[in-house]
Amino acid sequence: MSSFAKLVGRSLSTFKRDFTRLFETTPEKWLQQKRLEQAHYLVARKNLRPSEMHLEVGFENLSLISFAFR
Repeated sequence: MSSFAKLVGRSLSTFKRDFTRLFETTPEKWLQQKRLEQAHYLVARKNLRPSEMHLEVGFENLSLISFAFR
């Protein structure tokens, strides 16, 4: 998140506050949702297994993506 804050010229706390006000969710939750949407697309449309795409969508290991899907 600090990289995103730096890109838009805001402090981390200001970035998080502004993001939450605009998108009505935290940046962390928003990013996780986007990762899960991409993972779902890869599984449903591209027929990839979770073990084949978990790193591509930003999950460090397979257990994290399994937990997030629940």
